[in-house]
Amino acid sequence: MSITQSGISLSSDKASYVGDSLPWDVMRTIISERSSAISTCAGISVAGDYAEAMWLALQADAGDDYVIGAGQSYSIRDFCEMAFAHVGKDWRAHVEVDPALLRPIDSLVTVAQPAKAAQVLGWRPRTPFKTLVAMLVDARVDALRGGNSQSAVANV
Repeated sequence: MSITQSGISLSSDKASYVGDSLPWDVMRTIISERSSAISTCAGISVAGDYAEAMWLALQADAGDDYVIGAGQSYSIRDFCEMAFAHVGKDWRAHVEVDPALLRPIDSLVTVAQPAKAAQVLGWRPRTPFKTLVAMLVDARVDALRGGNSQSAVANV
């Protein structure tokens, strides 16, 4: 059996995780909504970092426009490598790219430039991407084991 979205197939018959659903459940949102190819890059951050930036903007003496983002870009391949490595697996044994399902995209790399937010508001993202990936994987593993995954992600 294979689950396919946006040209990337995570084969559940190759998975050996709790409930055999960890790879798809952890990555489906980012893969299906953010990419059409495993090399596509985008900035992905923790919502708490964005909320802090919004709060700081509201505290400013005058309203202004700010770009809020990680300032770094990671590919779906990077995400897969980190997520699978976090559970001791090689992502290449579980993720396949089907070129027949790829769609054209406008930009292969998207990177925010949050310099103004850093300079004016003193804001910088606090949660590194690798930490975010580990949090997502840990929360899903906890949920599959019957734990409360909400608390793991909410504490960021």
